[in-house]
Amino acid sequence: MCKYIKEKATIYSNSIDIIEQLKDNAALNLHLLGGKLNPVNRYFYGSETLATLDNIRFDIAFLGAASITEDGFYTFENEDAAIKHLIAKNSTLTCVLADSGKFLLQPAYKFGKLSDVDIVLTTKMPPKAIVTALAKANCSLFWDFNDKVKGENIL
Repeated sequence: MCKYIKEKATIYSNSIDIIEQLKDNAALNLHLLGGKLNPVNRYFYGSETLATLDNIRFDIAFLGAASITEDGFYTFENEDAAIKHLIAKNSTLTCVLADSGKFLLQPAYKFGKLSDVDIVLTTKMPPKAIVTALAKANCSLFWDFNDKVKGENIL
């Protein structure tokens, strides 16, 4: 998603890698959220991160997911789930990004119901059960999202 940001914006992230990708974009006002470092996945988490996020309201949030199932969005780590849940709660518009290999996997930590998210962006049409569940939850789906951004809204 980082390469698509062309306009002036204020960005908050707890990910070192996201900030690294955006650091040369002069139109952006970047904020790296602090907390305890997860050295493997290179993000900050914990009570300090959650306390900061609790005081921020976002126009748009882009969240990655390790899995999308018929009952919600999942990640592999409890700390990551807590952060994503709070960001989604504090956002006017929440988008989840997930490649097509993320459907119907079963990581342990749920960060939101399908109805907690406004838009899902993915690389291929999901299984029919996911499409039906997203429609029922009033969550828009854009698929075939790539460098040309030629996805279509099927819901």
